[in-house]
Amino acid sequence: MKKLFIVLLFLVSAPLFAQLSYGVKGGITSSSEDWQFVPKFASSGTVQNYDGLNIGIFGEYSGDKYIAVIAELNYRQKGANIFFDYTGRDTSGTIVVPKNIQHRVSYLNISLLGKAKYTIGFFTPYLLGGLKTDYQLSNKFDDVDLGFIATESTSQIWGVVVGGGFEVKDLLPFVVLGEIRYEFDFNKQYVDDNFQFKMNTLEFRFGIKF
Repeated sequence: MKKLFIVLLFLVSAPLFAQLSYGVKGGITSSSEDWQFVPKFASSGTVQNYDGLNIGIFGEYSGDKYIAVIAELNYRQKGANIFFDYTGRDTSGTIVVPKNIQHRVSYLNISLLGKAKYTIGFFTPYLLGGLKTDYQLSNKFDDVDLGFIATESTSQIWGVVVGGGFEVKDLLPFVVLGEIRYEFDFNKQYVDDNFQFKMNTLEFRFGIKF
């Protein structure tokens, strides 16, 4: 009876494993931050993008010719370069101090994505979209006055991912892929009475799939 159960389990699971692939992706994460100030805190400000790295592993279940489901586990570096005139006070009264701040954050990312694909010979373009969550691993805000932001920032970010890409197969022993994706965060990275900000993320990724 036990042997029969093992055989039946193998017969049922074998087609599922045949439709399961896995691989590695990596590339550039270009991120920025949307800052909103109150006038008493800062009179002006600009933000420049920060380009960090990302790398991760994924599993893909393709039970249909046109549809697949992807689960990803990624490490990514995000941040921004922030420039603004900070309004503060000292013994002489109100002062305006130019700020040039580097903000660097690293995350462990989990994404669950749907994938719509269409194969043309060895070339498969696709669209993808789904949910993601980022767990903060490190946070560095290199400013004496505002260093508290690093310790008080939101530690988990939820959002959506949309993007597209392509796969090339049959030319190598594995599938080569490239994709571009945009992430929209639901919750802000930091909020208080003086300012708040959230992250914008655009990723360029290449990978291989087995």
